[in-house]
Amino acid sequence: MRKLHILTFVLCAAAFAACSSNDDNFTPGDPAPSTSIGAYIASDYEAQTVYEDQPLNDTLWFSVVRTNTTSAVEIPIQVDEADTAIHVPTVAQFAAGQDTAKVPVTFPYVKLSKDYPIAIHIDESYCNPYAKVNGGSSASCSILWSDWDVVCDSVLVRGSYVVTQSQGCKLLNFRGQNRFRLTNFLNSGIPFEFSINGVFDSSDPSKSHGKINPLTHFYDYGSSWIWGKSNWEEWTPVGMSKPVNSVYFWPSYNYDIDLDFRVESPSTFKMGGKTYTYDYNKYGMTLNTIGGSWEYLYFFFYYENK
Repeated sequence: MRKLHILTFVLCAAAFAACSSNDDNFTPGDPAPSTSIGAYIASDYEAQTVYEDQPLNDTLWFSVVRTNTTSAVEIPIQVDEADTAIHVPTVAQFAAGQDTAKVPVTFPYVKLSKDYPIAIHIDESYCNPYAKVNGGSSASCSILWSDWDVVCDSVLVRGSYVVTQSQGCKLLNFRGQNRFRLTNFLNSGIPFEFSINGVFDSSDPSKSHGKINPLTHFYDYGSSWIWGKSNWEEWTPVGMSKPVNSVYFWPSYNYDIDLDFRVESPSTFKMGGKTYTYDYNKYGMTLNTIGGSWEYLYFFFYYENK
C-alpha cells in the first residue's frame, strides 16, 4: 500500500511539473456568450415511448432549464425533426424567477405501427458550454403506437425461492418485430421489454428462442445489465417480504429461453382451480433487495392451459 501512495505522489508531481512548464503556451477558451442564461434541455425523458392504445390525449414533455432566472425570457425551440402529426411548441416561456419551463409535445393523429422520431434544440447562445448539467442543447426521442399480439396469456413468473407473480402478466409481441413485452413484470407496475438474440420467428413469435436482451428501463454496464424503475424506486414483488430496487442480468450466464413454453418436456400443476404448464431454469437474474441482501433467481414461466 505504501508503494502505491508513493507512486501516486510521483505521478502527480510529474503532472504538475509538466503543466507548469506549459503555462506560457496556455490559451483560454472562448467565454460563454453574453446572451447565455445557462439554459439546457434536461435529459429527464424516455428515449422511446411506446403506447399500446392510440394516444389521443397524451402529452410528451421536454424540460428546458436555466440557471440565470433574473428576468422573464422566451427561448426559441428549433424543431429539427418531427412529422406533421407531431406538434412541438416553438418557444419555451419563463417568468422572472422561473428556472424550468415544460414544453408539451402532442400527437393525436399518429398512425398505428409507425415510429415517429422527434429532435429539437435550443440555440447555443442561450447555453453555458462550461457548465456541468444533466442535459444539453439538443434532445431526441421517438413515440410509437404499437400493435401488440398476445403470445401467452396469464403468464406467471416465479423465482426459485419465494418470488411469485400472478397479477395479469401477459407475454406480448410487437407484430412483425423482434420485440416482446412482459406486462407488470414482477409486480413492478412497468413492463419488461426485450428482444431475442437467437431465432426470431415473425410468422409465429412463440417459436422464437435465444437469449434475452432488455430494451427499456435498463442500464448497460457491459458485463451486466440492471433493470428497474427510474431513480432506483423501490417496489415489492408478490411473495417477498422485502422491497427491491433492481434486477441484475449477467449476459455471460444467461440461459436460452424458449417462448413456446410447451415444447421442453413441460410439467403441470393446479392453482386456483386452473391447470398450468411450466418449464424452468430458463433464465438467470438476481434481485437486489433493500438492505443489501441478494436473491438469485431461476425464473419459471407458466401459462394457463386452454
